[in-house]
Amino acid sequence: MGRVRLPGQGDVYFGPAGVWPAGQKKPPASVVKDYQKAVSNWLARGGLEAPPLVPEEGATCGDLAAAYLSYAEKTFRKRGKPTKLFGHANEVCKPMVRLFGDLPAECFGPQESRAIREELLRDGKRSKTTVQQYHARLKAMWGWAEREGIISQQAMLSVRAVVWFHPGILARETPGKKQPVPLEDVEATLPHIPEAGQAMIGVQLVSAMRPVEVVYLRASDLEETDGLLKYTASEDANKMAHKKIVRVVYFGDKGQAILQPWLEAARQEGPDAYLFPSLCKRQESDRADGYRLAIALACRKAGVKRWSPGRLRHTRSMETEGVYGLAGSSAELGHTSSNMTKKHYTHALRDELQRKIARESG
Repeated sequence: MGRVRLPGQGDVYFGPAGVWPAGQKKPPASVVKDYQKAVSNWLARGGLEAPPLVPEEGATCGDLAAAYLSYAEKTFRKRGKPTKLFGHANEVCKPMVRLFGDLPAECFGPQESRAIREELLRDGKRSKTTVQQYHARLKAMWGWAEREGIISQQAMLSVRAVVWFHPGILARETPGKKQPVPLEDVEATLPHIPEAGQAMIGVQLVSAMRPVEVVYLRASDLEETDGLLKYTASEDANKMAHKKIVRVVYFGDKGQAILQPWLEAARQEGPDAYLFPSLCKRQESDRADGYRLAIALACRKAGVKRWSPGRLRHTRSMETEGVYGLAGSSAELGHTSSNMTKKHYTHALRDELQRKIARESG
């Protein structure tokens, strides 16, 4: 019997006992073939980054959860930190392991899936939207397991076909859209915010940019084009970078008036200098914290209800929608259709609409 020790995988045995006689130095052809297959499979699964092996036969739900979380932690990352998708996977794996850790993964089905739903809803702290996100990750886990050969296609389909919510299943609802910040509250907080923060708020109110896009704004991200200032988000700032979607924002006269002094100062530091470094933490993973906390402190000093910078995006979008309709608001927000044909067809029209909005109101 042959054996190979793969990093992160432990010992992998292959070949029936007795096929490699004791004292024979050269391995039999069958053992060499099985060895090459074991190493090839390991490389195909990611080599040094491969998730732990689970038994090909009789993998339990606990085995599956451990393997998937190892895979998810390495796969779902941005700026060196695990993304929300890993968090969703972790949250849905907890009740799965607690309730069905010793159950063969092949036997996990609709009844077990719904039991996890009930466990997630039991304390009443999670909204329907949140639990639906966890369900999507559970289905993705079973799809991954089927592709990796851990479970059969039939077992995968039985889990992915389950519907967690339909009329009659109650769960705490959350608003489908973030509420805009009243402009009077914004005005009240401005005197209590550092100058850089005031500029950042102004930028969001004329462009509907995300907070992460503003805090990662660099001199090299901006270029003049046809009388407008064009911003192209870097990978760090682009929420949709993993989907290969380019995020572009145009600034008209109002936006350029706000940005120009900060842009000139940043260019003196270098092309990769941030426009608003004083209000943002130096650590790349949490730059937005300083901006958010400055607004929270200003709200307390001004005596207004606390609001977050993400809501400024919706304040601007409602204003844009009132003038240019839903298409204008969608274009400015950077929303794209999931239908690839429609997305490609409307790209030029959406870009032109963004330019029009920037010229007239940005």
